[in-house]
Amino acid sequence: EVRSALEPAIGRIFADPAQIEQASTHLAQYCGGRIQKVGTLTISTAPVVMEPGLWPRHLRRYVRLTMEDSGCSLRAQAVDEFLEPAWDANPSRPNGLGLFTVFNAIAAANGHFSIESESPSGAKFVMLFPEMEAGVFSPDAEARPATLPMAGTILFVENNDAIRLLVLT
Repeated sequence: EVRSALEPAIGRIFADPAQIEQASTHLAQYCGGRIQKVGTLTISTAPVVMEPGLWPRHLRRYVRLTMEDSGCSLRAQAVDEFLEPAWDANPSRPNGLGLFTVFNAIAAANGHFSIESESPSGAKFVMLFPEMEAGVFSPDAEARPATLPMAGTILFVENNDAIRLLVLT
């Protein structure tokens, strides 16, 4: 089951939309692979304001994208292991490129990535992206067409019905 709790009033981020889409899709697939038979994937967004001095960077406003699954707990595992490819049968680490591509897309947007797993089951994957300040990037609406001319087909292959529905919406 896929649930969403999307905050409608979040700020804009300055990032490559294709990379963020790839990272989000890859992370959703990764979480789906961690869930054994029946489970839940919850996707949420929220604005975040950091306290001064709490964060090592000067930025205070972030947009948070969180994916939380009901798979195995990650309490006893090193987070660094998840950023490397895995080709074993460990149910907490699905086969594939791990979270390497997710981490790189977030880093390219000057974002932060963390994995939280304090409960007996499940894990929370948190992506923080710096929010753009008002007026920093405001493209002139007349400088580009309202709709970009596009042609082509995208082939998306996924055997999980819930993730396919998520990508289609």
